[in-house]
Amino acid sequence: MKSVTSRYLLTICAACSFCLTARAATWTSIPAGSTLEFIAGYEGTEAPGRFEQFKVELVFDPEQSAGASMRVEVVTASARLGNEELDEAVAGPEWFDVQNYPLAVFTSNSILHPGGADYIAEGIVSIKGLSKPIKVPLRWTDDSHHAEIAGELVLSRLDFAIGTGEWARDQTISFDVRVRFRVELEPKP
Repeated sequence: MKSVTSRYLLTICAACSFCLTARAATWTSIPAGSTLEFIAGYEGTEAPGRFEQFKVELVFDPEQSAGASMRVEVVTASARLGNEELDEAVAGPEWFDVQNYPLAVFTSNSILHPGGADYIAEGIVSIKGLSKPIKVPLRWTDDSHHAEIAGELVLSRLDFAIGTGEWARDQTISFDVRVRFRVELEPKP
């Protein structure tokens, strides 16, 4: 009898686990409705920029964040500062070194839910061959056909060797860089 009860309980647990993970949808970013910006301090004023090419894939159920995952790929050569000369400079070896490191990547297999529409994606960001664990706060909103994640965090450019040589000090460009995102998502077919 004990063996039958154990098998019965295992079957119920497996079915419940399948139901919970089956609800999670795979979402993919909609480029036209998404923005990824960075704001550095330049001689005491804000110097905003953006990445024009990036994609987000998210496996997620807002009701059950266990088992969620996220992958963000950013094309480093798509960094734009609004000035052609600056755009060329940030592509160079002292900054993003796009020839050797064409992608910056964030991966997460843990999305926590502190409450409401707020979540925290814990994962690893890799930029310019250097990796660091980070926590990305994000806010989730959705309807039946689209969703959106938005948030902001601060990264230190020194953690990723961004701005080396004469730029390795914060006298001209601040070490801390704010990263702000708003990503429109749709269910992946």
